[in-house]
This record gives sequence, structure tokens and C-alpha cells, in this order.
Amino acid sequence: MSYSTSVNEPYGVVARRTGREPFANQQGQVVITPAGTWVCGWTRAREGAPDDQAAVVARSTDDGRTWGQPIVVEGPTEASLTPSSLQLFAVPHTGRLYAFYWWHAGPNPPCDPGSLYMRYSDDDGRSWSRPHPPASRRYQLPMPRHAAVDEEDQPLHGWSSGLPKIMPDGRVVFTFAKIRPSTVAPWLEARRRIEERSSDPEEAHASVWHTQAFLMVAENLLSQTDPLKIAFTVLPEGSAGVCARLPRGVVSGDELCVEALANGDWLGTFRTPAGCLYFATSSDGGRTWGSPQPLRFCHGGPAIPHPNSSHALSRLADGRFVLLLHNNAGDANGGVGPWDHSRVCTPLWVAVGRELRHRTTGQRIVWGAPKVIVDNHANFAEGPWPRRTDLSHPQFIEWAGRYFVAYTDCGRDILLNEVDPRLADDFGLPA
Repeated sequence: MSYSTSVNEPYGVVARRTGREPFANQQGQVVITPAGTWVCGWTRAREGAPDDQAAVVARSTDDGRTWGQPIVVEGPTEASLTPSSLQLFAVPHTGRLYAFYWWHAGPNPPCDPGSLYMRYSDDDGRSWSRPHPPASRRYQLPMPRHAAVDEEDQPLHGWSSGLPKIMPDGRVVFTFAKIRPSTVAPWLEARRRIEERSSDPEEAHASVWHTQAFLMVAENLLSQTDPLKIAFTVLPEGSAGVCARLPRGVVSGDELCVEALANGDWLGTFRTPAGCLYFATSSDGGRTWGSPQPLRFCHGGPAIPHPNSSHALSRLADGRFVLLLHNNAGDANGGVGPWDHSRVCTPLWVAVGRELRHRTTGQRIVWGAPKVIVDNHANFAEGPWPRRTDLSHPQFIEWAGRYFVAYTDCGRDILLNEVDPRLADDFGLPA
């Protein structure tokens, strides 16, 4: 068996930007159906053409090695009304495939106004539902307003993230983030200045890009086949989401990943501009959450370094945890801070963790030393910045005794690598 950590030697290619396929491909996410079909959903668009953006899927029947042509789940209906951030879930006993996505369905401020919607497939992803009456092309999910982040008379801003999971109580959970609308335009300007090296990144982002994380809970999705009767609840309760309140006025709750601990508690990890991931736990099924803290290699140990970029948390069949991260606080590859996305998001690393079941407070997982799982440095010759090197939206896949990682390379290509089992070794961790 030959394994590769290079983007130039992938196991499978879901989508690649070429001259004949001039699409940017973002936010890939793979689900495996009960029939054994691999289905990857992602956001596809021509650069600079928002009216051409679509949420699409592709199918593989050979364990992710080769992929069919993209199938549109939701396309644009008019300029500025576009879908993104597709999340897929397969019902284990029926095979029904659900697609949840953020759809820009309102006025068009600079970034992501809209709400969450749903379609489903009963033929393994080949075709997707068209709700009735005909005027309704999609099922809209409930989206309450939260005073701590939503602003009066402003549309909701946000995006969805995280692979939907079945929690121990049988509910299906996926996550999304909300953005305070008044912080969007200043953040876009701050990002431009960082890319041009004309502003200090910490100063530029000291008081902008206010985000909070929420959970969309499908209470009866596993038992209900009528989409109009699926009950959705948004958690946590109250006026605010899960977020870290950092120095200099920064409030951050981006891209929450949720898994269950051995005792049934929920563990959530999320990215921040603090140079590390944060985590919080819930002991009441997501209704309330403890105070977020930096994610550390062990309780009381050093924080696990990570820039303000996407990550992934997953639990293996044997109970171990896997964390995909960038293992730097914003200083890799000449980066100037956690917001310096085009530089600090390569390589991609993997850390394996074990839960200390005797610990009932604080951080319960001990993590091993991270190892490089994907690297794309070879793609980039010397030249002026900015040039993208980011490996984003990673996902760790366990299938038939094998390990895989899916990821987006520089917003262009969605790829899979098969993972050497030695990268998932947890030698030295407490049993």
C-alpha cells in the first residue's frame, strides 16, 4: 500500500479547477450512504460571478477513488441569491440523503445574508426533492433571531459548517455561525489591508467580525419521513450562541465541531483569532454550555496552536478522537497573525486523542503530538505575496478499516488522500 501526504498525489479527485472547468470549489464534505456510495457536497462558482454559484454533489461508487459529474442540489435563482456551505447527512436505516445549506435569501450586504434550507434525495444522491407547492423550491428551517448577535432591521448573516452527527440521544445535530451584520464590511476591508501588508492584522481585527456559533438540532429526523413534520430546534437556549470573549473586544464562535463524550456530554471545538482553538462542553444536550476555554494538549498543558481557520474534530469507532488542524498560531510560512489565511493554513496536521474517563471536570481529552497529514508547499514557487497556500475544510473519514482525509486545496480543488495508519497511532497516550 502506498500512501501520500501530497496534494499532487491524491487518492481521489472530487473536483479540480482547470481551463475547461473554470470553477472555484469550496467547502467539500463527504458522506457515505448505506449503499456504500460516497457523496461529496460543495460550493461551486466561477470567480467573480455570484449569479453562477451552486451547491452541488458528486458520487463515487469505488470508495472515493473516482467521481461522477457534479449534480446541482440548489442553483442560483437570480443574481445575489446563491446557495453555499452544503452539509450532507444519510439516514442509516433508510438511505435518505439530506442536504442542508445556507441560501442567500434577502438584501445583499457584503457577506452571507440569508438562512438555512433543506432538500433530500431518495435515490442515493442522483436527484433532489422539489418541494410543493411549486412556488416553494426548498424547505426553510426555523431561524430565530438572537439579540446578542443579530441587529434590528438587518438580515441574518451567517454560514453553516460541520458534518451532521447522530448524538447519543438519537437527535441529529449540525452547526452554523451567525455574524453581526455591522462587522462584515469592516472585516472585509481589514482582510484587504492584511493581504496587502498595509495593516497590523491584530489591530485591524480588534473589534470586527463578531461571530457566535449555534446548533441546529433535528429532533425526529431519524424517524420522520415527511420533511414538513421534522422538528428543528436551535440551541443553545437564550439570546447568545457559543463563543469566546477575547481581549480587545473580539467575540468569536466560528465553525463549531461537535462530538459526544463517553458519558453523553457534548464537546464542541471552534476556531478563534486567539492563535488556538477553543472548546466548551454541554451536559444537557446542547441547551446550555460551559465557559469556553483554550483547547490544550492536556488539562493544564499548553494550548494547541491554530490560526483562525477551519479545523475538524471527529470520533473514531474505537472511541479515540481525531483533530485536523494547522498547528501554528499564525506565524507559519511568514504569516503575520491568525487572520493571515493565505499563508498560515498549510500544512494540515493530525492529532490523535484519548478521553480520560476518570476526569469529570476541565478538559477530558489528552492529545498526542500532531503529525503532517497533507502538504501543498511544492505547488508554490517563490514569488510575491499574496498567493494562496490554504488547505481548508478538512474531514477525517474512517471506512472499512481504512482512513482518508478530504480537503479543499486553495479554494480550487477538492481532493482525498488515503491516510497511513501510522499517522493515527496514539502510542504513548494514556489507555
